[in-house]
Amino acid sequence: MIIYNGKNLEDFGVEAIGRGRYGSPARDIEQVHVPGLNGDLLFDSGGFLNANIEYPDCCIDHDFPTNFAALRTFLLADPGYHRLEDSYASDEFRMAEFRGPLTPDVHTGRGNRSGTFTLSFNATPQRYLKEGGEEREIKDQEIIENKWMPANPIFRIIPGANKTVNIAVLSPGWESYRYGRISVTDSTGSDTMIYEIDMIRGTAIRWEEATSYTRYNAASSVTGNILKIPSGKYKWSITGTGQVFVKPMFWRI
Repeated sequence: MIIYNGKNLEDFGVEAIGRGRYGSPARDIEQVHVPGLNGDLLFDSGGFLNANIEYPDCCIDHDFPTNFAALRTFLLADPGYHRLEDSYASDEFRMAEFRGPLTPDVHTGRGNRSGTFTLSFNATPQRYLKEGGEEREIKDQEIIENKWMPANPIFRIIPGANKTVNIAVLSPGWESYRYGRISVTDSTGSDTMIYEIDMIRGTAIRWEEATSYTRYNAASSVTGNILKIPSGKYKWSITGTGQVFVKPMFWRI
């Protein structure tokens, strides 16, 4: 089973094989040869490149012309990254795009009623854990363990009566060592503002509950640096009277 952009592809009659989805991305490394130097120099950016995810030998075994036309229209109608998940690793999802082409092998011996094809997606390197994509409220001094790669969380913050919330990630036992710190201040004098801070993209969005959930840039109300959740155990430091909710966005390679 493949679910892409919120749609189960079984709705188009697609039966999938997942043997092509287990590979890893490559590290983002520049290799430079210096004439006269034995061996090349390697410059590691610290990140990973996108990966190609293939589902080979996908099959539609009935009403192929109609189902395949609907499938290709759906896959190509909405460009960009969308959530991709399948039944082969039910605890994770990827962010992926489908750009085509689609080249089916139609079974003429069956009157073109069935056919096989490969679905290929261009995916970001992270295999996001579904549990890390679920929002939870966090409290001051709460200790959490991240068993995977350093993650970029997504916050939803309600500043509350004193208008300011400070968030930091600390190493337990080493409270002076911070993995990142941000401060959110509601300068409007209202305690009904809800801030959504997307650390993956380094942007801050503010939602105004009191009106019509108007979405507008609130970067001037958010100060600090990009906050990461490290691998291993860490501690939340939260000051202020507001509430802090987080999607940790834990991921593995």
